[in-house]
Amino acid sequence: MGRSDMRQYRGKRKDNGEWVKGWYVYRGCVPNDTHYVYSSGFHYEVDPATVGQSTGLKDKHGKEIYEGDIVKHPTTELYAEEYYIVKYRGGCFVQQRKSSDSEPDNAYEQIDWEWDKLEIIGNVHEKE
Repeated sequence: MGRSDMRQYRGKRKDNGEWVKGWYVYRGCVPNDTHYVYSSGFHYEVDPATVGQSTGLKDKHGKEIYEGDIVKHPTTELYAEEYYIVKYRGGCFVQQRKSSDSEPDNAYEQIDWEWDKLEIIGNVHEKE
């Protein structure tokens, strides 16, 4: 697999809190574990709790969907508007339904269900 085929990651930089997208590298060396995202020839140390992989899918506005994003399903004839958290579980990307009290429940679905109608409204790492 060539570099252009690799899925992109994102994480929040430790130095300024900004998001950076690129290749993810973990350097494990206890007690100094470091997590980096390489982008445009530079490496940036990132907060490991914020690292998420791209699903390879885009929302209805063409914005890339990442692990940790909160997405909104539109209202249809059969379903009311619902909110989901994008996660990686069991070797695939899934969406976990958020319940009305803002706590995620245990309902997982594959993210392939009408993904092009989803809208990213935020992510779990930033206040909505």
